[in-house]
Amino acid sequence: MDRNAHETLANGAKFCALADRFGAAAPYRAEEVNAACRNCLLYDEHTWGAYCSIDQPDSDFTKAQWKIKAQFAEDAAKQAAAILDRGTRALASLVRADGLSLVVHVWEDAKRIDFHNTFHKEKTYKKEAVYFTFPFAAQRPTFRYEESAAIINANKDMLPGACLDWFTVQHFVEIEGRDATIAWATPDAPMACFQDINRGKWLKEVLFNNGHIYAYVMNNYWFTN
Repeated sequence: MDRNAHETLANGAKFCALADRFGAAAPYRAEEVNAACRNCLLYDEHTWGAYCSIDQPDSDFTKAQWKIKAQFAEDAAKQAAAILDRGTRALASLVRADGLSLVVHVWEDAKRIDFHNTFHKEKTYKKEAVYFTFPFAAQRPTFRYEESAAIINANKDMLPGACLDWFTVQHFVEIEGRDATIAWATPDAPMACFQDINRGKWLKEVLFNNGHIYAYVMNNYWFTN
């Protein structure tokens, strides 16, 4: 619990600081961050505990000391979660677009982040497209994605003449970088562009220099059906 609180607090403080830097309504509250840090550190202090915890583990004194120490971890976890929640909400509030809503869920017990994008699309016959951008920080990565019956390595498995401007994805894309691997799931948008949006170039080759994915939500570029 306390170990997770350390990481949650660090991420929450970063999100709050970023949101504060970009003009959100004072999400970074130093006194709350300091209080959570204090509780994390007091639980970490290895000399804190009952002198008789080995000889008398079930004594009232040992249990009372443990109750005090455990409370530091429980308070730290609650404080860290609140700071992270405030930071993510503050960052999301900075994303503004007509009819667009973004909700971010950061999981406490898993290395997972959920993005819920909702937008209202007005009727138009003009040529246009909508993308949601996921600019993952990866240098010269390997892209793999699930097709209907296979896992495709987009860096090397594409036949000559295959479409490289966008890719159809069954469930997920995997981006393998030098330091980490990211699994990006797309339950609602079956098309995605790698590296850049579709610019109508009918690419013959894709140079995988970054970890950017563009969820290709919709378009009306087509000249038929």
